[in-house]
Amino acid sequence: NQIKLRGYRVELGEIESVLAHLENINEAAVIAQRRSDYDVRLIAYVVMKPRVEFDENKIRQLLAEIVPAHMVPSSFIALPKLPLTHNGKVDRAVLPLPNEVGNKTTQLVPLHNDVEKQIAQVWCELLEIDAVGGDDNFFEMGGHSLLVVPLRKQLQDLFNCSIAPVDIFRLPTVAMLAKHIEANRVRSSDEASDDLSSPGLPTTNPRRQRRSEIRKMNKKRQPCE
Repeated sequence: NQIKLRGYRVELGEIESVLAHLENINEAAVIAQRRSDYDVRLIAYVVMKPRVEFDENKIRQLLAEIVPAHMVPSSFIALPKLPLTHNGKVDRAVLPLPNEVGNKTTQLVPLHNDVEKQIAQVWCELLEIDAVGGDDNFFEMGGHSLLVVPLRKQLQDLFNCSIAPVDIFRLPTVAMLAKHIEANRVRSSDEASDDLSSPGLPTTNPRRQRRSEIRKMNKKRQPCE
């Protein structure tokens, strides 16, 4: 159950254990999909508790808050139950791969503004792909945990705003990340305006300042003895 992933030794069982202990998850299994000698990706399979909706982004975010970034799978797939062998162990050989699930359309969702277009351009350069849609998921498009660092740096430099690593896991689509960046820029602009309106020391209360000026004037008017 131990693999080497981008220079790190990863225990698949440890990831499975953390996932299984998350709220609303009954069971979990994790496999390593080898696409090439240099491209190995983690895929997680989860069985949700009854009447609980599968939310991939939420699961990814919760996991990213517990384990290191390189242990967060690229894809999460919900199953009604995990397939078992005759010995009662998870039959990993028959677990479906992400491209076999078939729950994604191939048509790209249009990019709506300059922020989305700039984010998409950064993604295309990092992932070495030609096009990205508004609802495309960074990790499903080929992104992985080690690409989060350069992605975060490029976006922070590009938009001059703060982006936490967990934000990439929490908001993995172009549209979601764009909204977060736009909100951050508005908030930063408001804070800058507040700083300009009250630079340096806090402003004296106008009424108190006026009373002080009146007292000084009265002292000057007092006759000398």
